[in-house]
Amino acid sequence: MQDVKETRELVRFVVFLVVAVEKATADGKIDVWDSPRFMATLNSAMSAFGDIQKVPSELLDLDQFEVGDLVLYVKTELNLSHSRLEPVVKSALDMIVKFYQLVDYLREPAVSPPPVAPTA
Repeated sequence: MQDVKETRELVRFVVFLVVAVEKATADGKIDVWDSPRFMATLNSAMSAFGDIQKVPSELLDLDQFEVGDLVLYVKTELNLSHSRLEPVVKSALDMIVKFYQLVDYLREPAVSPPPVAPTA
């Protein structure tokens, strides 16, 4: 078990992004008036992607206690209450794997990213 700080930062980014998109599209469209809804997402982007290369090792070492810690983090720090919060966080972790792979492809297009285990 190791610190999951970088994974936590990416979870925060993903949750902020999903919440912002959900709120912005509530009226059926996204326009300039929705831009304030994305400020928390933009503010969290630097910390979310700053040390993204550490995420694969954090995810490979993730245990149930750490998943529970991430669920609690989302619930308390992000002020998100949801009856199925654990599946929400696990879905965010799956998205994080894809974010990592995309960022890695963009940083080094000629190099394939290392395999990252899904969170299953």
